[in-house]
Amino acid sequence: MRTLALTLSVGLATLCWTSAIAADQADQIIRGQYQAVLGDCAGCHTRPGGKPLAGGLPLETPFGALIPPNITPDSETGIGNWSEADFRNMMKTGIGHNGVRLYPAMPYPAYTRMTEQDISDLWAYLT
Repeated sequence: MRTLALTLSVGLATLCWTSAIAADQADQIIRGQYQAVLGDCAGCHTRPGGKPLAGGLPLETPFGALIPPNITPDSETGIGNWSEADFRNMMKTGIGHNGVRLYPAMPYPAYTRMTEQDISDLWAYLT
């Protein structure tokens, strides 16, 4: 009887703990979506009629057209192979995960004052 009670107690505690984690992750994703809207990520990273945040919208500049990349979690064409540290570095320095400078195409100076939590939330939403 004690074994059953202990097993049920551990199972219930685990269920409550995982539910709390899932709720925290859901809240983080919602906050990240808010950051994406505030930063107008879709304004550059979504072409008209295209998949949201999949890139492809040509931005005409005096230096030629800049094509914002796919920032979906796709591992082949998006940021699915990036780490959160890569993403954080890009948001703070304008240097991509492959070491390439993204400025002026990526206006990172506009995002350097984001808090660490804001960047983590945005990362959670995008991935």
